[in-house]
Amino acid sequence: MATIIVTISATKEEPLTECAKHIGPQCGKEILGKVLLPFEEPIVSTNCCYKLIQTGYQCHTRLTQYFLKSSQQLKNVNQTEIMSKNDKIFNKCDLLTKPPSLEILSKCAEQLGYCGEQVYQKLIHDKNITRHCCKELVKMGKPCHDDMVKALIRAPDLRNVDPIQLLEKSKETFDNCLNAKCTRKL
Repeated sequence: MATIIVTISATKEEPLTECAKHIGPQCGKEILGKVLLPFEEPIVSTNCCYKLIQTGYQCHTRLTQYFLKSSQQLKNVNQTEIMSKNDKIFNKCDLLTKPPSLEILSKCAEQLGYCGEQVYQKLIHDKNITRHCCKELVKMGKPCHDDMVKALIRAPDLRNVDPIQLLEKSKETFDNCLNAKCTRKL
């Protein structure tokens, strides 16, 4: 039943104001500038790529189309070229932020075991991690941890979580575990 609900909510079309809110003013300006300005290279900062992926392809495309239709200055531009650039930017961001295969992620999750829930709670709700789970996180390794966080950022329920803050918190959490700055018990 939960899968059906997630599928339905993921395909529901959001108002443009919600799309703009998810991308944020700074990244919105950066991304639309790259899409709409003719001589700009379609290269977006890593931080804005994470926001773009969280926002989703449909919102990204609808925002671009809105600006194309509503701006007097863009009436005579080649819309096919702009939409192609729109897709190119999204695809580049997708590649840049994409975690490895599900097989690799599941091996990482298996190594972390039940401690995965504590790490998740630390990252999302700032809960504590036991020393044991800190050791398991370090034993799993930074590459696995980073890949799991990349996958987490893409989860639809975390769309309102700032990906940049989550990545920073992820690094801080791993570093604290590496330096054994964990609590004894939850």
